[in-house]
Amino acid sequence: MNQLTYNELLVLNHITTTVLQEDNLKNAIQQILLMIQRELKFQKGVISIYDRQKQEVFHEAYDHEIDQDKLSYLPGEEITGEVFETGMPIIIPNLEKDFAFICVPIQIRKVIYGTLSVHFENIEGKNDFSHELIILNQISLIIGEVVKKIADQQEIADLREQIDHPFKSQHIIGNSSKMKFVLEQIQTVAKSSISVLITGETGTGKELVASEIHYSSKQKEKPFITVNCGALPEGVIESELFGHKKGAFTGAIDNRMGKFEAANGGTIFLDEIGELSLSLQVKLLRVLQSKEVIRLGENQVRKIDVRIITATNKDLEKEIAKGNFRADLYYRLNVFHIYLPALRERGADIILLADLFIQKFSVQLKKDIKRLDTPSIDMLMSYHWPGNVRELENVIERACLLSFSETEVTPEDLPDELTRDPSSDGGSGATGGLPSLAGVSLAELEKQAIIETLALCKGNKAEASRLLGITEKSVYNKLKKYGL
Repeated sequence: MNQLTYNELLVLNHITTTVLQEDNLKNAIQQILLMIQRELKFQKGVISIYDRQKQEVFHEAYDHEIDQDKLSYLPGEEITGEVFETGMPIIIPNLEKDFAFICVPIQIRKVIYGTLSVHFENIEGKNDFSHELIILNQISLIIGEVVKKIADQQEIADLREQIDHPFKSQHIIGNSSKMKFVLEQIQTVAKSSISVLITGETGTGKELVASEIHYSSKQKEKPFITVNCGALPEGVIESELFGHKKGAFTGAIDNRMGKFEAANGGTIFLDEIGELSLSLQVKLLRVLQSKEVIRLGENQVRKIDVRIITATNKDLEKEIAKGNFRADLYYRLNVFHIYLPALRERGADIILLADLFIQKFSVQLKKDIKRLDTPSIDMLMSYHWPGNVRELENVIERACLLSFSETEVTPEDLPDELTRDPSSDGGSGATGGLPSLAGVSLAELEKQAIIETLALCKGNKAEASRLLGITEKSVYNKLKKYGL
């Protein structure tokens, strides 16, 4: 008879009402196992939940004779793994003497979360286990609801955490809206292994972004290899990338592994990719398409699994139009694009970065410089920064070295070019044809810096004054001045 008894219905109801109030998965599973052991007389019960993200199996058993360290079946392995893989229950009437075995999937709306398996006493000659199967299926549904509820709660908690505490880098500094967007892009693309193209002016920190992507990814324990394509002659860079066989050319005194092989399983970062010759572009394209490398001077094909990140300060679309860069390679590399803004586009970050560089070089130079004075802040904010973050770092290092003040950097410590009118270059010369800040007033830059810094500090004016390097009273005065 397949109809459930009154006692069995009471047990199922008890399991449902008790367990669905539980927010801890381990506690919920332990309560279920205890109840089916005491009330339903199932023995050696094991509940296995598969964590798809970690690709690990969490097991809980109520029989102390079961060694949980040996319960490591993944999907497809052994009986529980087969049930998980197929979604179909398995019944073995005589797994042990006088004992039968049933394993059923734990699933909700065709999503399989794990398995429930039990032993129970079997009457000799019994072949109909439909009654036990009904009970276990009902229990597995309850477990599935618990797992789904807790998983949903965790997902919501993760989303809230991302909103309340967005991704922050240990190495990339920036509170401006443009840099926050870059950090969001890094967080997004780090979860995959697709190719990334990073563009931006020289000195904006493209290698730092590539490194952050790698060390935020699943491949973070694998190699991160950097190659500067513009720093090596064509004959050398081919060997550098793909390796060579002993005797392949003059000076090849030994077999050598290329950078692609060295980066196998990890990431290779090709900086200044726009400097590659067309012949090398063809060879690089072949490597990306086949995921194979052949060392110079040999015919052996070597399989590789490498994520590729590239960077350039050139406009590759213009280079394609000129015939200097292959369109097919460009589309292979530019699966995900990250643009790094120039320092002049992220005014709110200038003083923040300068403050961090002051801390760094004060320690290195064994000085006690704490801050920039107000005139120095004005000079840094009005400068056009053609060399971007790299130039700012050099300027602050020089200022800390030359400073005679015990506590702060003054205009006398800063280089002469910071005092020049940006418009005097006429959009060329030192700026390299880059747009200057001549059309933007210092007042507008100051206003933007105050707004973005206060937003970062959630309105805390004391904290904002510290980051801006001015007094709290000055912050109040400037808020009044700009009608904020």
